[in-house]
Amino acid sequence: VRSCLLGSDFGAGCVAGVSSIAVTYPLGKLVTRQQVDGHGAWQAGRHMWREGASMLYRGAQPLLVQRGLQLGIMFGMYGKIFAQLSCCSLTRTLHPSDNSVRFAAGALAGSTDALVLTPLERVQTLMQLRQSKHCSLAGARSIRGVTTALAQVGKRELYRGVGTAVLRNGLCTACYFTLLPHARESYGAARSFASERRWQLLLPVLQSVRCEDFVCGVGLGCGLSVFVFPMSTIMKRQQMRTSGRHISMREAAQRIAARGGTTLAVYRGLPAFMVKSAAAW
Repeated sequence: VRSCLLGSDFGAGCVAGVSSIAVTYPLGKLVTRQQVDGHGAWQAGRHMWREGASMLYRGAQPLLVQRGLQLGIMFGMYGKIFAQLSCCSLTRTLHPSDNSVRFAAGALAGSTDALVLTPLERVQTLMQLRQSKHCSLAGARSIRGVTTALAQVGKRELYRGVGTAVLRNGLCTACYFTLLPHARESYGAARSFASERRWQLLLPVLQSVRCEDFVCGVGLGCGLSVFVFPMSTIMKRQQMRTSGRHISMREAAQRIAARGGTTLAVYRGLPAFMVKSAAAW
């Protein structure tokens, strides 16, 4: 693990994560308010406007750390795990496809970052919420205040919703690394097609490596968000509680549907989330 943390992939991931959060945090906070309060984008935005500019980045500190470490762990751990799985004795015996190895490596990398970083996401969620009588720590002003209060209730409180986080991050990371080579192949085919047709205006753009990274990243990120976004909404519902029993994914989903009047309420905030994801890339 130490070699992963010191590698160039980890450092690049950290820098990319911190930069993206600094730019897109207000959109992310808007999404959280929609997920938890069940409001539309306009009403959630009005609440944030009334709170003032000084409150706009409240809760950003744990997310800056979390996102930087998350991307660092995801890319750094994935490379190491993939290399280990590719040359292990079990792989040589079973001869799995490259897609299977990528999926397994991605699932392990995503699950690892979920286990490590769930406490930070827990703190960030509470700091982003509006103050409410149903949640005593909502809108808390400091990371230390939240972590101390949660630790007093029990260290298990820091990991409320960890099962959902492992499922979400593991599945999303596995699908991302499995589909990324296919996305690059499709991009290469589009570039070859444009070259054959002599589309001179598009060729310089399509031949850019940065453009390829951006298109493939945004395409996969926005596509996968449609499938894993409900898990994020469910996790926010689980994490807004600061005491009592830990509710299951099913119970959280039922409460969201009951409040929103439809099972599609788990997708509330998805458009803003997709805009945020595209801007982050």
